[in-house]
Amino acid sequence: MKIKKFRAQTMNEAFKQIKAQLGPNAVILNVQEQKKSGAFGVPRSRFLEVTAALDDEPIRRGKNPVRREETVNVNQTYFRPKRRPSETVENGAIQKLQRELQDLRSKYEQIHNQFGTGFHSERVPPYLVDTYQTLVESGVDEVLALSLLRSVADEVPDRDVSQSVLDRVLLRQISHLISEPDRPISLPGRPRVVVLIGPTGVGKTTTIAKLAATDAIVHHKNVGLLSMDTYRIAAIDQLRVFADLSRIPMEVAYSPDDMIRAVRKFSEKDVVYVDSPGRSPRDGKGILEIQNYLAAIQTDEVHLTLNLSTRSEDLLDAIKRFQVIPSNRVIFTKLDETRRYGNMLTILKQHRLPVSFVTFGQEVPRTFRPANRSFLSQLILGMETI
Repeated sequence: MKIKKFRAQTMNEAFKQIKAQLGPNAVILNVQEQKKSGAFGVPRSRFLEVTAALDDEPIRRGKNPVRREETVNVNQTYFRPKRRPSETVENGAIQKLQRELQDLRSKYEQIHNQFGTGFHSERVPPYLVDTYQTLVESGVDEVLALSLLRSVADEVPDRDVSQSVLDRVLLRQISHLISEPDRPISLPGRPRVVVLIGPTGVGKTTTIAKLAATDAIVHHKNVGLLSMDTYRIAAIDQLRVFADLSRIPMEVAYSPDDMIRAVRKFSEKDVVYVDSPGRSPRDGKGILEIQNYLAAIQTDEVHLTLNLSTRSEDLLDAIKRFQVIPSNRVIFTKLDETRRYGNMLTILKQHRLPVSFVTFGQEVPRTFRPANRSFLSQLILGMETI
């Protein structure tokens, strides 16, 4: 029997190591939580030490000693319970196997109760387990990943189907969760007013510059810029430098009345881009002030701008707190700072906002692109790059 210890942050990581080194027939013998100590003995971090074993002499019963279950628990992917062998198999070996399985169940329950994450009782076919891990590693919420795979299994119940077929079905399931915005239309007698709102530091001003430059230079539209971000002098200066270089007129609004006057001044424009000040999601008063400014004018597109490298929990909190400002689109920024693109799917499942653009760098205007279902779905599954 081969016995080996593995160290990992989570049981999912430990499972991968055990499968890679000992194979799918290994069993867990022991799981302990260990702590790394820092200065003065203060615990610095924790990890799991998992002892696993592989029996070199498996129980035999003719040519097929053990039948595998048709479905497996996604959290017990690599350690499947064995069905009871016939009475011809040695009783001692049976009892040993039963004890190992009982120990495994006890350890599983202990870890589940202690750590909580990464464990679910839902079942998925074993041929979709690797796909489940791909989704979770991409940042897709575990419950959502399981829901997607159950839908795939309902549509493709055949375990011998090719991976390309599974990918095609999963892409379609993911695309159902992604909405695309309507194409912009020309408005008679007034400009289309486009506003970007969102937390501090998400890149609203840079994104405004990218959108305005593309419309002005590529699509030859008559563009105006309006900045509400009077709290950061650097933001006004940054946008004004860009406006001067691009020969796009710019106005600054210090009050709701200034907003009205600026939009009237831009009445002959095709589109006016409005840069709002960033606000912490906890700054309810500041968010309400932005809404008071926007209420003075007629807006057509309000894009909630979110940094995709932020944790899912914080993104969901930001959406909830910015709901006081009615937004009808979302922009995901800084995709170059993360590889967990599945975050956006978790957000879109709960808030059905259409995705208008994604951005991935500081260069104006190249590092952004309009979003669409096909591109975002493939990005989440690692089939597309930015």
